[in-house]
Formats: sequence, structure tokens, C-alpha cells
Amino acid sequence: MDLRASSKVDLHRHLEGAVRPGTIIELYREAGTPLAETTPEELAPVAQVLRPMGSLAEVLAYFRVAQEAFRSLDAVERVASEAVEDLAADNVRLAELRFSPDFLCRSAGLDWDEAFGAILAGVARAREVHDVEVGFIAIAGRWSSPFGTGKGWSDSTSPTTRWPGRRPCSPTSCPRSARPACT
Repeated sequence: MDLRASSKVDLHRHLEGAVRPGTIIELYREAGTPLAETTPEELAPVAQVLRPMGSLAEVLAYFRVAQEAFRSLDAVERVASEAVEDLAADNVRLAELRFSPDFLCRSAGLDWDEAFGAILAGVARAREVHDVEVGFIAIAGRWSSPFGTGKGWSDSTSPTTRWPGRRPCSPTSCPRSARPACT
């Protein structure tokens, strides 16, 4: 049996860790701060977790290179769209994209609401072409509160207030007929 050809479920894909090395290079270049590494092959060893890591701090150091690539809402949308394209290429049909609004938005001072809107737009664009159902898990620790920063969610207890007509749901609890309303 060829596992690559089998349909899959991916319930733990980190958006910040799923950025293509080539995209990182292009986004840095577009922002006017090119990296020393100029090819995906050169960048992979310093920006991708390719082996078991000894600590979360070590993993986050690798993610830091990707974090700095999120300098605009267009970059956020592009990365989200490419993440779904890559899921489809891996023959994943159901996925949950995990992301930390604080980690994703901190470097460029992006607004959490606007960044989530860009993620939704990127995923929607890719889903027009690829048959991948996508849910989201926003990771927010006690230390990463949007309150008082002016950059966080307008109502962190109810993201539906920001996107009327959408409701929180997972791909497994949302019937296909309701997809336009909740994805």
C-alpha cells in the first residue's frame, strides 16, 4: 500500500511551521531584509524542524525565522493559502491549522483580527481549487493577551462578533451544507 496515495487527516499542522522555505526567502526579500541563505536548501537547516528537538525553546528558535516572514497581511494570506496547497499535495483531506496570534503578529505588530481574516481568506482561496476541509486552533496563552495592546481580538470570547454569519465549529461537527457559513 502506498501511504502517500492514501487520504489523510492532519490534526496538528502549525501554520507558522508550515511556511515553505522559498516563501520565507521571498517574503524577507520583499520586506527589504534578505536572508543570508538564498535557496530553500540553504535555509531548511536553520528554519525547519527536521530532527527531534530537545526543548520547546529549541523548536521556537527555528520557528523564529518563519515568524519574521509574517510582516504583512498579504504574507499571512499567502502562507495560509500555500499551507492548504501543501496539505492537498500530501493528500490530506481534513486538517486543523494551529497558530498563535501573538507569535504570528508580534514581529510586525499586526492586528489579530485582521490576521485571522487574512488566514480565512488564504484558506478560502486555496479551497476553491483543493478539496481540503480546514479547521483552526488559535493558541493563546495567559501571557499573550490582546487586551490593552490595541492589536488583539476585538472580543476574544466570541470571534463570531467580528465575522457575522460564521460560527465556531470543527470540520467534523460542521455539515458540508453549512460550510460557507462557518469556514
